[in-house]
Amino acid sequence: PNQVTLLFIFCCAIVDSIRYAAITAGETAFGMMRSPLGRFLVAGRFMRGFYGAVKAATFAWVLLIQPWPRLDPASWAAWSSPAQALTTVLVYLSVTLCLVRGYPVVAEFLIAQKVFRRPQLSVGRS
Repeated sequence: PNQVTLLFIFCCAIVDSIRYAAITAGETAFGMMRSPLGRFLVAGRFMRGFYGAVKAATFAWVLLIQPWPRLDPASWAAWSSPAQALTTVLVYLSVTLCLVRGYPVVAEFLIAQKVFRRPQLSVGRS
C-alpha cells in the first residue's frame, strides 16, 4: 500500500513538472503530446475518463471496505476473499494505467529535449 502511494506521488510529480514546463513554453497540458499513441493514452477523452473512473472506483472501494470487518464481521468472513481480490485488481489496474499514461509524457519530453542525442564529433583538420 505504501509503495502504491509513493508511486502515485512520484509519477504525478514528474508528469506535472513536465506539463508545467510545457505550459510555460506556450503549450497546453495535452497539446504537448505529438505521437498518436501518446495523444490517445494521455490526451484522449476515453482514456482520461477511463483512468479517472478507475482511480475513483479504486480509492472509493479501498476507503469504503476499511470499516467492513468491524461493522459486519460475519459478512466479512464470508466475503473477505472476493473483496480483497477486487481490491488487488483495482489497485493494479490503477497503477498500470498511471504508468502507461505517464510513460508517453516522459518519453516525448525527453525526445523533445534531445536528452539522448548522440554528441556530434567535430572533425578537426590537423
